[in-house]
Amino acid sequence: MNTFDSALVSDLHKDAYGFRPSASWMSDWNYVSDADKQHSWDALVATCEDNVARARTHQLAYVAEWNATISAMWVAGAQSHYQAEEWALDQAMDKADLTFNDPQWAGFLCFHLGLTYDYESRFSAIGARITK
Repeated sequence: MNTFDSALVSDLHKDAYGFRPSASWMSDWNYVSDADKQHSWDALVATCEDNVARARTHQLAYVAEWNATISAMWVAGAQSHYQAEEWALDQAMDKADLTFNDPQWAGFLCFHLGLTYDYESRFSAIGARITK
């Protein structure tokens, strides 16, 4: 049974490799057998799955690194979790060469630290405490 979809193969290729297939690749796709199309489709799906797994592994490592930074602030003498977060954020801002004056600093910091943008609102709240 074939599971490939010729209408979606360009999107799948972009998901797998970050760019659309070349015209010659698409031309080849249009003229190969269904069995060859299925083989190519399965390879693209496998590449996408590998990319997702790799990204998840990296994401977990970046979260662990951020949490280790907060823990290091405790060791350095932070008196509360809030203070440890503030110190860690201040340190990260310095390393990223960011200031609180930039309205998009929290998103930039997420990108710089490799964290998802789920952290953006948390960073904004910490930044608001620091700049009070």
